[in-house]
Amino acid sequence: LELFRLGVPVKTRHNEVAPQQFELAPIFEEASLAVDHNLLTMDVLSKVAHKNKLKVLYHEKPFKGVNGSGKHCNWSMSTDRGENLLDPTVKPETNYRFLLVLVSVLHAVQQHGGLLRTSIASSSNEHRLGACEAPPMIVSVFLGEHLTEVLNSIEESRPIKNFSVPEIQSIKLGGTVLDVKVASLPNISRDLTDRNRTSPFAFTGNKFEFRAVGSKQSPAFPVTILNAAVASAMADVTASLREQMGSKPYPTDADKVAVIKKYIASTKSVRFEGDGYSEAWIQEAEKRGLPNIKTSPEAFEQLLNPVHSDMLTKLGIFTASELQSRHLILQERYSKDILVEANTLRTLLASQILPAAFEYRGSLAQSVSLLKGIDAEQATPELEALQALTPVVKELQVAIADLDKAIEEIHHLSDDPVQEAKFACSHVLPALNGARVAADKLEILTADKYYPVPKYSELLWF
Repeated sequence: LELFRLGVPVKTRHNEVAPQQFELAPIFEEASLAVDHNLLTMDVLSKVAHKNKLKVLYHEKPFKGVNGSGKHCNWSMSTDRGENLLDPTVKPETNYRFLLVLVSVLHAVQQHGGLLRTSIASSSNEHRLGACEAPPMIVSVFLGEHLTEVLNSIEESRPIKNFSVPEIQSIKLGGTVLDVKVASLPNISRDLTDRNRTSPFAFTGNKFEFRAVGSKQSPAFPVTILNAAVASAMADVTASLREQMGSKPYPTDADKVAVIKKYIASTKSVRFEGDGYSEAWIQEAEKRGLPNIKTSPEAFEQLLNPVHSDMLTKLGIFTASELQSRHLILQERYSKDILVEANTLRTLLASQILPAAFEYRGSLAQSVSLLKGIDAEQATPELEALQALTPVVKELQVAIADLDKAIEEIHHLSDDPVQEAKFACSHVLPALNGARVAADKLEILTADKYYPVPKYSELLWF
């Protein structure tokens, strides 16, 4: 209601997988306005939550083992008359304008997939990408079986296999329409562009969905990179079309098909219809030469890759010095975020979690002493609990010491943002995870009465 008052065209809101997780979907707008409205939505959500004594979590992965959050950037292009250039129509195989735009997008992702990966890289989104609710870190394109068949038939110069049907068709099982046994209900239909949820960049009917953007991230940078990549790709396709048509005033259908064929063949490597989470896809992507950029510091380096930087400077999106600046800022922000988390965790463990474990151990030791005074055998359960707790306490102390060492060492690299980010990724982050593993074990063994914060198992109960 508050968003309606501000003119933000939100359309639907529904529950998502995680407890108290919701998805909000706006009506499509021009990109610059949509980005502004997206950021305004985040601000309004926080303010309304505060009024109701609630808190909105924008962290992409606030709880391990529970689905994280992200944004789906639904992207398409239209003419100045409002005609959607990504509308395949009923016969996409002869809609050459659509096919030329489609292969331009494929060419953009193939050429600049590494840069698209950069646009969604952050320390927090790293926790989510590649997991069971988020796209993999390898950027590929899902078109669906029908569009794939269109491209394959054009490339192979053969008739299409029964595709020229409306975009929505009835589900058929064993050659019959699905009978739901309810007379008042119509035949069930499905979208022929059914989405692959494991794909980071999927065609969804009349648009592409870039679904790897982080939940606390502004969509401005990903959209800018996507627009730039497609603009550059369109220039390449246009140049090919001009070369193909020669001195003719307009390209013929044969000219268009020839160019479409060329880019269908050259962009095959970036098209993938299977399971993006599988180990087989990782191996297959490597064979295809697709970048598998696993960490944010590595992703940020793509800004300085001549393939990408030349494209961005040629189009006037960034100057060379602006790219250098953004590269260093992103690297520094990454390491600072990791360092804030490391210091916060270190303080929490040392000042609250360990003292709680010590207090519980003291209580167990006192019980053992008192019970032994009656009968040594009577103290066995408490003694076993104490013996199980002690090595885990020691493990956590060692983990805290490792974390201290990593924090100490990273300060020596503060003058070099690139090396600092790499160290944060390779040393501080593993130390953080090591401390977390030990703390999780301790949480299970420590009595609720002594534990100073809500237990993780309680947060995940739903």
